[in-house]
Amino acid sequence: MNNFTQGSQSALMLARREAKRLGHDGVDTEHLLLALTIMSDETLIHVLGDLGTTPSALRSRWKRKSRQRNLVRQSPNPFVSR
Repeated sequence: MNNFTQGSQSALMLARREAKRLGHDGVDTEHLLLALTIMSDETLIHVLGDLGTTPSALRSRWKRKSRQRNLVRQSPNPFVSR
């Protein structure tokens, strides 16, 4: 990871921690997004502000969507023949 800036290394480390906290085996883009919201990068805060949101609001929305997605995965698929 020597080619990465200190900020990039921190983001990847936080993404790995988020994946582990969520019980996921690997790091995916969602974990990197969550890591960026933790870092409170000034540029990210401005971009999110331009979009009418904040890092904490983005995390909250991700959690809601993630729960909904998990409920859909756990429910039986009505289109699968039994």
